[in-house]
Amino acid sequence: MADARQSPSGSAQPLNKACEPCRSLKVRCLPATDGPNASCQRCIKFNRPCVYAAPHRKKQRKRTDARVTELEKEILAMRALLDRTHKQIALADLAQPPQSQRSPSTASVMASPTQNTPDSNEHSSTASQQLDIVDRGLITIEEARRLLTVYKTECLPHFPLVAIRREQTADELRETHPILFKAIMTTSSASARPDLYTQLSTEILQEYVQRVMINGEKTLELVQAISITSSWYHPTDTWSSLRFYDYITLASSMTIDMGLSERETFITIRDPMENLARKRALIGCFTHSSAVAFGLRRPNTLPFSTYMADILEELDTSPLAQSSDWQLGATARLYKMADEISTTFSLTDAGREGQVTDIEFQHHITSFAHRLQNWKDTYRADQTSLELLHMYHHLQIALHETPLHQVYPPTWFKLPYHLHFPSKRSTSFTPVANQALSVACASAHSMCDIFLARELRTIRSAPGSYFAGVLFSLMTLVSISLIPDIVVPPTSAASSHGHPAGNLEFYREMTQAAPLLDKVIARMMEAAGRMEYRIPSLFCVSLGRLRKWLRWVGEMRRRGQDPARWESFSILAGPEGHACLAEEEQDGGEVEGGGVVGEKSGLRPAAATMPLAQGGPMVTGLAPEVDWGEGIDVLVDGEVDWMGALEGDYSSILDPALWEPDVGFMNLATQ
Repeated sequence: MADARQSPSGSAQPLNKACEPCRSLKVRCLPATDGPNASCQRCIKFNRPCVYAAPHRKKQRKRTDARVTELEKEILAMRALLDRTHKQIALADLAQPPQSQRSPSTASVMASPTQNTPDSNEHSSTASQQLDIVDRGLITIEEARRLLTVYKTECLPHFPLVAIRREQTADELRETHPILFKAIMTTSSASARPDLYTQLSTEILQEYVQRVMINGEKTLELVQAISITSSWYHPTDTWSSLRFYDYITLASSMTIDMGLSERETFITIRDPMENLARKRALIGCFTHSSAVAFGLRRPNTLPFSTYMADILEELDTSPLAQSSDWQLGATARLYKMADEISTTFSLTDAGREGQVTDIEFQHHITSFAHRLQNWKDTYRADQTSLELLHMYHHLQIALHETPLHQVYPPTWFKLPYHLHFPSKRSTSFTPVANQALSVACASAHSMCDIFLARELRTIRSAPGSYFAGVLFSLMTLVSISLIPDIVVPPTSAASSHGHPAGNLEFYREMTQAAPLLDKVIARMMEAAGRMEYRIPSLFCVSLGRLRKWLRWVGEMRRRGQDPARWESFSILAGPEGHACLAEEEQDGGEVEGGGVVGEKSGLRPAAATMPLAQGGPMVTGLAPEVDWGEGIDVLVDGEVDWMGALEGDYSSILDPALWEPDVGFMNLATQ
């Protein structure tokens, strides 16, 4: 057998211990005790040739240092090839006539952002060779100038986080601040060039990741650009993929890492305008971070400090301050109170919501109401700033919503808004709670009136927080209208005007949630256009789902069924198989193309009603058929003074005469 396992040439070369047929079958090869030599038992049994092959020599692995050396050589060769390719592309583009009539000398100016990392020059060498959106022909320089004008006139008044000088041109901004230029072009294109927004948004986000997360850059320009991008961030189709909180947290972290949030203990010589821009960036990050945290009921990652208070005083008095700094200071002071309200009432702690006693609630609500009124009196000079009024009423709702926590779970009041019909059959509210609900209801109506009064181009250029405030106001109205049975004290005005204790019709008449919801949906659909304006489109879908759920609740109650037995439904996160959506499909009320939710198609001008809403639609200070743009002065001048009601009898504001259909919510103080 040993002789048979030698090579055919007769040499002493060793062979495998198993024959080739057994090796291929992966079975044990047993030598035969009888039969022909060099054959195993299986081959003899199946009468097949038994061949023993020589073993394969394994290739010896190279040493680690040798392999690393080869990889380094390959990387150097690839870098050299990549550099040659970039140079050839740049020379070819310069040889062609530029589409935007841009001077070739400006191509070298683009790669000039300040770097603060040791290896930043290596990273910026590649970035400097990339051409911007004008060089690549995505937009012309004339379009860039128009988009900058759109940002100054339409976007900046909503949320003046980053001030742009009136005399600053798109050409100058493109050369000195290329990242900020691209962020502004992306933001403005959302309302002026919706077809261009998706590509620009993807590119600017990828550039943030490359510069901040990979290269580790931290510059003032990046803080400003990320603040703008996160403010006008377009929501995605799914709630789980939203990232606006991540972006503003990133900008806030950069301000802390760069030392913008603290006074400088050493003397640094800077241009006065640059020094003021650094302080303005800090206030802008705080304002936006507070606004996002307040809307999401999350902690603010950049809390207010005494240094910020000094900056606000400087922005009010500095001769170098921009015209928009006044509104930025007013917004920052308002959201400073928002952080305090969130902390006082534990809005970020879902386990403690609604646990404030009546005495504590009365004390806190009176204190904050005085402070809000003082803020309003201070900034009342600018009567045309409906954005400030919108934010003011948002805080008013959050301040006075606490009594609703006795009826609804905390998830009702925070995104993604899980709707669930109250399980309690009877709720007893004190006079303080009744008065607070009335203020919340009126402020919610004021927010909707402000939204309905805006022109379409103004709505389309608004940041996402503006639409979130409108959605929150409607959620508040719906929650008040669905309170099961309210026990109104006999001494209140609700009982003395023909509304006995426990009569729910009074609160239904007060809220008018369904008609107002239809009017807001119709206006939102106009702003969405053909769904090319993404922010109004997505919020229109959310409002439509709220309307479907409200109609489903009314239908369940009409049939004598209890809606509280069903699982909760989120207008942003589903589930898609909820009964309210299935009921709508069976009734054939799904929207096709456009129209008020619940209709086949078309846009119905009149407010749709539902069984829950008794009587005609609410008539505010502005009639639905008038030009909303012309009624802004009436809307602002008729703003109600709630401090007088707070200091008076708690039940005085519950007078049903104040809520008649011919009385405007904006004129309650004059009744």
